[in-house]
Amino acid sequence: MLSALLAMLLWQGVPPLPAAVPPPVEQSSADCERPTYASDHLVCGNADLRRLDGEMVALLAAGPTPAGPWIEPQADWFRRSRTCAFSARHAACLDAAYRERIGLLRAARRPPPADLACRPSRLKAALQPEGLLIRDGANLVGIAARATDGWQPFLELRAGKRDDRVHDRQGRLVARCAKPS
Repeated sequence: MLSALLAMLLWQGVPPLPAAVPPPVEQSSADCERPTYASDHLVCGNADLRRLDGEMVALLAAGPTPAGPWIEPQADWFRRSRTCAFSARHAACLDAAYRERIGLLRAARRPPPADLACRPSRLKAALQPEGLLIRDGANLVGIAARATDGWQPFLELRAGKRDDRVHDRQGRLVARCAKPS
């Protein structure tokens, strides 16, 4: 029955269904040789974004990416950063995404002193240009950044009157840290 219906449709000039398009290959940075995503095209054609991508690649090559519940895996960060293509400020969104990731990778390689008290009390933090770096003893727990230009960081830093608040991707409060004096 199905083959008779298909034959009738083909006879009437209805084109066959196209073959499925395979998903893009897994990648952790922009591929300028074979750009897949709209964001790859933008990064490869923009000197500033290409420099940030290169800096991130160098940091990734320098050692393992930190891991933990408040640190987004590189492949997940990459896929999420490519959604910047849907932002009206595509380039600014990617710039913020790269700066957040580079800040995390730098902090994992050369941790700054963490001198701000946080709750839960085992945590300490350091305010850096990239965001609030959160440590649990010697271990980097995450980096909280402000949402900007269409980019929603993995941990969002929101300023309170007496403290800075850290929220996860679901908007839950996960830490509070004293403001620098």
